[in-house]
Amino acid sequence: MAEETFAALNLDIVQQQSFVRFFRGLPEKGPSTVRFFNRTDYYTLHDDDAKLAADFTSKIIKYMGEAPKLRYVCINKHQMETFIRELLLVRQYRVEVYMKVPGKSNDWQLEYKGSPGNLTQFEQILFENASIETCNSVMGIKFGQNKVVAMSNINTTDLYRLKKVDAQRYVRIDNAALYALNILPKPTFNSEGAPVFTQTAKSYSLSGILNRCVTSQGKRLLEQWIKQPQKDFNLINERLDVVGCFVRNSEVRTLITKDALTKIPDLMLISKKLSGKKAKLQDCYRLYQAVNCLPSLINILRKLSNNSVKDMFISPLSEFATDMDKYQTMIETLLDLDLVDRCEFLLKSNVNPEMSELHKLKLNIEEKMQKLLKKAAADLNLEEGKSVKLECNPQHGFFFRITKKEEQVLRQAKQYKIIDAVAGGVRFNNDKLTTLNEDYREINEKYEELQKETLDEMLKVAAGYADTVRNINMILAALDVLASFATAAVSAKIPYVRPVLKPMSERVLNLKKVGVLSCWVPCEYAELSVVDGILARVGADDCQLKGLSTFMLEMIETSTIIKTATKNSLVIIDELGRGTSTYDGCGIAWAIAEHLAMEVKCFSLFATHFHKITKLADTCSTAGNLHVSAVTSNDAITPLYQVKEGQCDASYGIHCAKIAEFPSDVLEWASENLRQLEHQEGMKFIRDLDIPIKKKIIEDGDNIVKNTLQKLKTAVDPERMRGFHQIL
Repeated sequence: MAEETFAALNLDIVQQQSFVRFFRGLPEKGPSTVRFFNRTDYYTLHDDDAKLAADFTSKIIKYMGEAPKLRYVCINKHQMETFIRELLLVRQYRVEVYMKVPGKSNDWQLEYKGSPGNLTQFEQILFENASIETCNSVMGIKFGQNKVVAMSNINTTDLYRLKKVDAQRYVRIDNAALYALNILPKPTFNSEGAPVFTQTAKSYSLSGILNRCVTSQGKRLLEQWIKQPQKDFNLINERLDVVGCFVRNSEVRTLITKDALTKIPDLMLISKKLSGKKAKLQDCYRLYQAVNCLPSLINILRKLSNNSVKDMFISPLSEFATDMDKYQTMIETLLDLDLVDRCEFLLKSNVNPEMSELHKLKLNIEEKMQKLLKKAAADLNLEEGKSVKLECNPQHGFFFRITKKEEQVLRQAKQYKIIDAVAGGVRFNNDKLTTLNEDYREINEKYEELQKETLDEMLKVAAGYADTVRNINMILAALDVLASFATAAVSAKIPYVRPVLKPMSERVLNLKKVGVLSCWVPCEYAELSVVDGILARVGADDCQLKGLSTFMLEMIETSTIIKTATKNSLVIIDELGRGTSTYDGCGIAWAIAEHLAMEVKCFSLFATHFHKITKLADTCSTAGNLHVSAVTSNDAITPLYQVKEGQCDASYGIHCAKIAEFPSDVLEWASENLRQLEHQEGMKFIRDLDIPIKKKIIEDGDNIVKNTLQKLKTAVDPERMRGFHQIL
């Protein structure tokens, strides 16, 4: 009975049509936002969300209203909780739950909403009934003969977190593929065995081309996305939408990359300091500055008027900025913002009476320093505040500074001592300023000691915002990466285009790696399928430290490919089997190519110099031959970069040797040996043929001879033909 009630939704056709109109009148949402409708005893999901729920719960999709009808799926509370856990914790989607307004038939209001960084309203659903899994573990402890100074209990609460990572969400990429496909720069190693990355290697790798990030967190996230590309169509399309907005709106893109994000510090580092109780007032102020930048950044993003931008950035940033309001008020109330410009981070003096007295002493010393500045300007005959200034930094305290062009005047004044000369000018002081500086430092130390208790309380409060700061950091990092993708797309000589994503059943070849990164691609048109793994064996490296030859390393990597490849993988193999004898190499290459084509049935690119392997296309319907065309002349080879059907009809090895200026006698011997080998191989080819094929070749030859004789008979005099027959 319950299932029948679900099916009808307790609504007649008029009420159903009323709900359909309400649903279609809701603001548009991104593909990674899922809306639930709470109908007291059960929940419904509609349209694209219904298909998503049906795939997860195996429920049947039904229809309501008049044509065009609205799809819907009904789920119970337990299924809803399980599905929300999957969406928020695994797929990293956003969730909205609507409830009916009391007293109104089809008026609904948003009751709860959550995102991967904001789970507050769903904590009870997510964690109350979650099962606790246990597993065995092994710990190794090493005891050493070290001196024990004192015993201490270290509180590690909130220092570490366990987070479940679902590997099925990401494309598998082996280490060989990352470097073979030039996705990451390939390192060289110094004498100590440490990896070294040259600037050239960084610039010409995929990560170097796409990395236009302006924040540290953006650069880290880009590397993570490159190593762990997404497989979720909705998330990829949502990111592609955002990249498209930035590509089309250069003003917004410039404001974000050149202005807004450049003011954002590394918030992940600050959040770690807050959690570990190691933050200082300077860190709190930097966080205060970053949060102050959020309203202007949100206003810039609103100019795009895009639902994906709203869901990914505007809505969560607005919520987190509101959450940080009390933090901002605390900083403005307690921190002396007037001293920040000269790198002094102190609490305001009104915290307690003793600090107020010390503050007055500091002001008195500052007045004396200003008098010394006037005297220095008079002694040097320079304008106070312009040519000569009083400045302060944490290293030297207070000092005078003049421009470099006035340095000669300073050297003639013996009562002043030069500290150093920097790009901004020459810094100097005298004995009186040094004395006042020491007095000022002593007062500052007492001031900091008095403010310590209040500061500790303030930092405890600030530590409570660590999670919010971490979430803001995650959102800004994603914004930086997507803006970087857009910058790379419009900066290229040939502008990039948005790829069209296809399911694996419609597999096509082209730029898969860039596509799953949610970046536009450098071509005129691209249709991409999202694969579950990218496996590659390219190059001819060895590993002398491990005692692995080129061929052995090739076999190890190929073995990994065979064991891990699935029908939804992309496999790239280049010149397999070249490190051993011709027949061994050809046999191994043929067997692996046949296994991938007929057993695994994955999409594979298999480049080879063994021409015999091209015959695999004759016996395997899923195999095909392609080659890249080129034009040759006496002194050059011009690759056309055109992929054509069929096997390659020529080899350019000797031609390349000639261009490389091999000695002429070597080239002659090479050409002669090639002719002999080709003749022997051709004869061997005929001898090794099967009987039916041999018979057909002989019959074809007989027919050619007969046709030739017939043509001669009609063209030549009969008397002369009789003589010709006698000769035959």
